[in-house]
Amino acid sequence: LFHSPYPDNYDVIVAGGGPAGIAAAVSAARLGARTALVERYGILGGMLTPGHVQPILGHAEGKTMYDEIVALLQEGHTDVPSIATRNGREVGIDLEEAKHRLLKLCVENGVFVYLQTPVADVIMDGNRITGVVVLTPKGLEELQPAPAEMYASRILTLKPSGRPSFV
Repeated sequence: LFHSPYPDNYDVIVAGGGPAGIAAAVSAARLGARTALVERYGILGGMLTPGHVQPILGHAEGKTMYDEIVALLQEGHTDVPSIATRNGREVGIDLEEAKHRLLKLCVENGVFVYLQTPVADVIMDGNRITGVVVLTPKGLEELQPAPAEMYASRILTLKPSGRPSFV
């Protein structure tokens, strides 16, 4: 399931494997960025999976990562009703199944996932974060961005529409 070997550097490093981190990492990887997702626990999903916080609440306009993740987690569970409330729709999911599906979503989209890997420190250049120090079974390791000539022309921006793109 995992990639091998992992690269020496990345275009995008996302710290935190909760729903927002998963959405950011998958989106960046789909746009062609070599992306690392660093999660301190052994599973993805944040408070959704190890925290057992559900149902999924909310609503997003248009086709978003929210809609994609909810559809992925509901796959094969058409018998479970989605309830509309003042907070949006309530979506109940199988938490154990979600752990595998979220990891598979990331890996199949080219995200390099680091599980059981807490961020220990950041690498700074003045007031700019230029990398992270993570704790792995091998000890402290640095995750660095790609050399400037490789990524200087690929800056992730958010368009007025809210859709990210590389410029």
